Amino acid sequence: MNAIRILCRRDIRSWLSLPTFYLMGTLFLGVTGLSFWGFAVTMGGRGLLTTEITFHGMVFWMAFLAMASAVAVKLLGDEQERGTMEVLLTSPVSEVQVVVAKFLAGLFLILALAVPAVLYPWMLKALYPDWNGTDFRMWLAGCLLLGMLAGLMTLTGMFWSQMFRRQTAASVATFLTGTMIVFRGSLRSWIGGGEADASTGFVAVASHVASFSSGFVDSRFLVFYLSGIAALLFLNIRLLQWARYRRSSGGLNMAVSFLLVFILAGFVNYLSVLHPVRMDVSSLGNSPLPTALLKTLERAKSPVRVILLAPSGNSTATAARRVIEKYRFAHPLLQIEIVDQSTELSRTRELVDRYQLRESTVLIVSCGNRYKILPLRTIEHPSIRGDVLEQRRSTQGALLETEMILALRSVVQEKAPVVYSLTGHDERSPSDFTDYKGYSEIPE
Repeated sequence: MNAIRILCRRDIRSWLSLPTFYLMGTLFLGVTGLSFWGFAVTMGGRGLLTTEITFHGMVFWMAFLAMASAVAVKLLGDEQERGTMEVLLTSPVSEVQVVVAKFLAGLFLILALAVPAVLYPWMLKALYPDWNGTDFRMWLAGCLLLGMLAGLMTLTGMFWSQMFRRQTAASVATFLTGTMIVFRGSLRSWIGGGEADASTGFVAVASHVASFSSGFVDSRFLVFYLSGIAALLFLNIRLLQWARYRRSSGGLNMAVSFLLVFILAGFVNYLSVLHPVRMDVSSLGNSPLPTALLKTLERAKSPVRVILLAPSGNSTATAARRVIEKYRFAHPLLQIEIVDQSTELSRTRELVDRYQLRESTVLIVSCGNRYKILPLRTIEHPSIRGDVLEQRRSTQGALLETEMILALRSVVQEKAPVVYSLTGHDERSPSDFTDYKGYSEIPE
């Protein structure tokens, strides 16, 4: 532990003495600050919280990947360029101590640059104390994702810096690897894939980034990142051992160990997919379905489907996606589907023909032959249920969630509820909606 502390402190001090480190931090904070300001102005108060906006934008993650790549490849790359790698390997320290010390130093440096950028919502809250667009636990979930990705990028940069002698090539390889991890779902949608393709993978901007930034912690993604960090730690140690001893059989042994590590990591991830655990850690609640609705679902004879048909990029569709993703694992009979009408054309035509849709952005709730269509345009400018909206702190999301639960109750019940009323004794008429004689307002 003493050797790890000394090596880690040595790397951190050398980085903090470089003007390049502060220039890199200034550029990163400038880009992410402009991105946060743009999203807060255009989407704040329209379905996304500022704590969610912090981790939701593509610009933030692109800037983070570029910054993390530049830091990670220099941890071992500088040692090779300065010719100090041989001195380091001949010193009385093990390969494990060197890799762990470099990893901790890189993780500290990357997070030191990234932490100020994730504090923007609280800076806004300090300037405007009445601002309600913050959720501390949702923000912590996003920080958890940021920390795991920082660790993965640190080890990825160390790996490529050992594979390539030139730091430029290692930086490009590290950045491309991080891009494929974070934006796999988006890249697939750009080349013709759909939202379903993006959400089914381990790593996709439509799944794990949006999930963590909305306060949903999924065990599949935790296992993916943790297993990736463990595998890359092992691979970096093996590469450093091979560089130290250069045995003739080292290449074959290393290839076999690489293969075994990938097989083990794949098996662990496969088990996590078979037994997923998803938890809502935001302040919006951990029990999304009311008890009465859960009991009604237990009596349902067919699956209940909630289908969101909306184009990607729309603020209302983003709020709706965040709401219905919360219910993906709420009940075995509840099936959630998100259809991007801009890419999944065949599925869109099928839904339009089946439900006779006349709206472009809708939420479909169906059970057997019973269904209900909720046009999302009706929640863009809500003017009622102000107390509920203030409690949920998400105008579109709160109203849509209320409407969706009511729709679930109506389609799950096989027999429609009947309301009886008395007449002929001076009672109010159900068909009269005047202010004083009829039922112009019926409390829920």
